[in-house]
Amino acid sequence: MAWNDDARIECQLSFKCPRTWGKLTPTETEGIRHCSECDRDVHLALTEINFRRHADDGHCVAVRVFRLGLLAEENEEEGLLLGNLK
Repeated sequence: MAWNDDARIECQLSFKCPRTWGKLTPTETEGIRHCSECDRDVHLALTEINFRRHADDGHCVAVRVFRLGLLAEENEEEGLLLGNLK
């Protein structure tokens, strides 16, 4: 099982965000977008190390997840799961 399996990531989120990465406001920093709904930055976590670092810092994250055993294409927003870690 991959570190970013859909079910594994979902069980670690205390809040699963209904918004999509593309609807968030780009910032000056690549890999960080701003959510105007909750007024927080969302950090793109493409590796397990980044995911853990953001978890430790209490950040909201966007994680590309495996679904049905397939990795979503990079341009598919439905392949990104957004939320806040426990």
